Amino acid sequence: MSQALPTLPLKSKLPVLCGTILISEILVVYLAFLVGYGLRPISLTWLLVGASVITVLCIVATATLPRKALGSGIGVPLGHVAQVCVLLTAFVLPTMLIVGVIFTAMWVVAVYWGKRIDREATEWAKQEIAAANKKKS
Repeated sequence: MSQALPTLPLKSKLPVLCGTILISEILVVYLAFLVGYGLRPISLTWLLVGASVITVLCIVATATLPRKALGSGIGVPLGHVAQVCVLLTAFVLPTMLIVGVIFTAMWVVAVYWGKRIDREATEWAKQEIAAANKKKS
């Protein structure tokens, strides 16, 4: 029984790893919005605008993450911007600094491992294809 050869380009792992972080971040931002609503450090309008901007940024970043391994897109840079925005919310709600640092650390790890997995999987696929072509010759 022969094993099917992988086809290049492979599917990227970045949308799974980074998308999970960004979508989870949306939930936490809206929970923080509710805390801000209760504490009223600034007007409700500004709290809602800030939470909405971060949410839209996270959704667009998730949607534009590269789908193919070693692909490029604006999703990762937008994710970096989203992390900076979450860190900046500490000026309104100081405890958001802890949340921002944790999510930024998870984001950096997800980007690193996602790109590494994609790179190593692509190398493995190239080696498998080369070995199969060598066998045929």
